[in-house]
Amino acid sequence: MGLEMNVHENQNVMKHILLFLLFIMTLSLSSAQETCFNFCSTPTADGHLYFTSNRDSGVNQIFRCKTDGTDVEQLTHSPLNKYNPIPSPDGQQVVFQMNPYGSDGEVYLMNADGSGMTNLTNNDRYDGNPTFSPDGTKILFDAWDGSNYPEVFIMNTDGTDRTQITNKPGAYWQSAPLFHPGGQKIYFLQGLNANNHIVMMDTDGNNWVDITEENVFGTAEIGMHFNADGSKMVFSTTEWLGYNNGCDIVIADADGSNWERITTAQDKEYFYIPFFHPTLPHIFYTYNQNANTANWEIWRMDITGDDPTKISNCLTVDTDDPTLGHQAHIMLPNPAVDQVFVDLRPGEQLLILDLTGRVVYQGRESVIHLGGLSRGVYMVLISDKYGSMTDLKKLVLTH
Repeated sequence: MGLEMNVHENQNVMKHILLFLLFIMTLSLSSAQETCFNFCSTPTADGHLYFTSNRDSGVNQIFRCKTDGTDVEQLTHSPLNKYNPIPSPDGQQVVFQMNPYGSDGEVYLMNADGSGMTNLTNNDRYDGNPTFSPDGTKILFDAWDGSNYPEVFIMNTDGTDRTQITNKPGAYWQSAPLFHPGGQKIYFLQGLNANNHIVMMDTDGNNWVDITEENVFGTAEIGMHFNADGSKMVFSTTEWLGYNNGCDIVIADADGSNWERITTAQDKEYFYIPFFHPTLPHIFYTYNQNANTANWEIWRMDITGDDPTKISNCLTVDTDDPTLGHQAHIMLPNPAVDQVFVDLRPGEQLLILDLTGRVVYQGRESVIHLGGLSRGVYMVLISDKYGSMTDLKKLVLTH
């Protein structure tokens, strides 16, 4: 009887330890970070703001909120980084880039609520910075052709009919393309990356016109966006501060004339990637008071530069993906001693993370040998071949 009591007591002690560890895990996932990245904010006419944030365990995910910063929703959950969410003209879909610049960069499309994620490009070249045509039937993006320098491409919204529009030899970048709202012209950044300026061309790639002057190396225009009627454009520039020292926001006519500098950045201060609101006299932008910190936030101001208002924060939100319950996996035994079985489907990948969020195992095998791991509580994250998370489980290791 005494032995049975000791075993029972030991089980209770272990149970409380595991519950405590799980509680610590929950706190680590739900508490606020002091600093985070919030950037690439795109407002819509229906009152939403789509943006990228790494507040969820350091991975850049796509979020949506009201344009006053309330009602934040996390739309993506996979362990891969996402960037540049751009909603379609009708507001029903969002196109974005998966993975940073490099051969793993791909263009994805999803519904406005985060469902129906589809990989539109799938190759060993870079594809990124996607945007919609004004009629919503095409996607414009930059990509590698035969070299590792981007050119402008276009395709249908289902990924078919991929067509290269620009083809400039050498180390020049043709990047971040954007249709003029009239649909007859394409604007893009052209240069050697650190001296990009804005160029306009016909939709077939002909008749290049410099919208901003060619820059000396280290001075560059960064990003651009049009107001609803296409008469004005807004962009960031390092014109006054130089390379890696900060940037300001400028509003100009669509032909590049009549610059109006609406911010006055100090050293290392960034007013970055501005977007016009489609119906209101507001500009949304990414702001960092000092680039030596990691605290990039989304702000809003009037088109005059007045009334700057912080929109974002670093609070995590409910990250439960409502689709996961329909794709639950079997994981046995759990608690585990030296190995565990997971019924992975074709193309799925499994990650095991410790309580700090560090990946301690990554693979595609259904039988996982755990001999190299310490006893404790782990998170098991399963994703499909497109990088979308399909299940999240808790694993208890008792050896």
